[in-house]
Amino acid sequence: MELCRVLLVDDAELICKPFIEGWQRLDPRFHITYFSRCSHVPRDARQEKFDVILLDFKIPGEDGLQNMQMMMRLSAPIIVLSQLEVEEVAAVIRYCRDKKMVKGWIPKDYEHIEQLIGEIQRVLKGRNSWPDLPVLPSLTTREMEILLLAIEGDKKKILAEQLGLGTTTVTSHLEALRDKFCVDSHAKLIVEARKLGYQYLKPVVLHSNPIALPEGQA
Repeated sequence: MELCRVLLVDDAELICKPFIEGWQRLDPRFHITYFSRCSHVPRDARQEKFDVILLDFKIPGEDGLQNMQMMMRLSAPIIVLSQLEVEEVAAVIRYCRDKKMVKGWIPKDYEHIEQLIGEIQRVLKGRNSWPDLPVLPSLTTREMEILLLAIEGDKKKILAEQLGLGTTTVTSHLEALRDKFCVDSHAKLIVEARKLGYQYLKPVVLHSNPIALPEGQA
């Protein structure tokens, strides 16, 4: 393998610095550029022509899916690193997979460098790296919108006003959602949706404005 340019974005700086040093000692063919936040990645990062991007899903103060959208502008395959259990972000993983936003989703485990290198090599060969997901309900676009707003605590009347629907229509959609999630109350619907990570989808599903790379250097 020729030189591989890796962009690593992770707020755990105290862990990442020794990890990078150990990685490059183990395999000097990897050149790692590190930033602790996506907002620190400069606009001219495109010129680096990275071969792969490793992106932490939960960076404090930043949104994981919006960060993915931002990094997609660099035209390099993205592998998401996450310490969360798969079930906690199952809805996000399926969304990223279906939208082809990233090439893989793997546990953030900086103690096993060889395993991480193996996942990167899989992606560089054109393969994907996805965990097994629990069964998730198939939702219509409108059901998804209503679910995400309901998760935030919006009442039926507010939901109807925000989406330009009648309260009867909103009630009907909520009933369908309860059936799909196999629950018998609104409270249980919200709990189940949150357990599967649907709350993380709101910024990109309900506010899908293009996101530009930030100006300036880190």
